[in-house]
Amino acid sequence: SRETLLKNCLDGLFKQMPHYADSTEVIVVDNNCTDDTALMLRKYCESYPWLKYVLERKQGLSNARNCGAQIAQGTYLCYLDDDGKPSEKYLSWVHHVLNEYKPDIAGGPIYPYYTTPKPGWFRDEFEIRKFSSTSGFKEKGKIKGGNFIIRAALLSELGMFSPKLGMIGNKTRLGEEAAIMFNYRATRPIESQRVYYSQEA
Repeated sequence: SRETLLKNCLDGLFKQMPHYADSTEVIVVDNNCTDDTALMLRKYCESYPWLKYVLERKQGLSNARNCGAQIAQGTYLCYLDDDGKPSEKYLSWVHHVLNEYKPDIAGGPIYPYYTTPKPGWFRDEFEIRKFSSTSGFKEKGKIKGGNFIIRAALLSELGMFSPKLGMIGNKTRLGEEAAIMFNYRATRPIESQRVYYSQEA
């Protein structure tokens, strides 16, 4: 269930949060879940003061992402999908990248993990999403939405995520973060672009 996947994601973050609770908030946007997600999150909020739960009634991934951006307090917005599971040092590397390199946009690779036995014919490479084998500033390439970091002010300047793009209910639609990347690349001289790709994040 989505609730179980989200719990995996949050538990992975919660283990790391004691070191970053004074500088990081976790926001979960409920986009009309029909399982017990809301109940689980309300219980979590009682234990974790840095966790915020918000309901966004307007259906669609872009609406949910924009909702989270509007209530976030930080300089940077760091997007993870509910079925993502952060690596054990994810927050450590994110903080390192943001403090050391001060990018406009950042992100890292996405690798598959399995909750059931993997079919013999399936290879991890089918779902690995990365565009570079090295870390550093990149003049080309796209940061994927499941591991996407952007300055909050920049997202606002670029017009936020388009509700015409991205998943909506059971409809598979893509391209919301690609549109942000395209607008960024198209409106800034290449020498001033600051897109950082981190293998470790």
